[in-house]
Amino acid sequence: MEETYHFKQNLIELNVGKPKRELLNEIDAKKWLLGVVDKYNIPRNETEITQKQLKTYERLLGESE
Repeated sequence: MEETYHFKQNLIELNVGKPKRELLNEIDAKKWLLGVVDKYNIPRNETEITQKQLKTYERLLGESE
């Protein structure tokens, strides 16, 4: 599901031209995924992994500023 979301990000050229495009798109995708946990019955272990990944990407973004 996340890769489909990334595909859609690329179609609309989300964050194109921004130096931190990859981090911004990952953060956006992780937040989207966490927002649809109940809708798509995403397992708890996958949700926990996604939450950890989101924190890591947010930290990396903060460090890069």
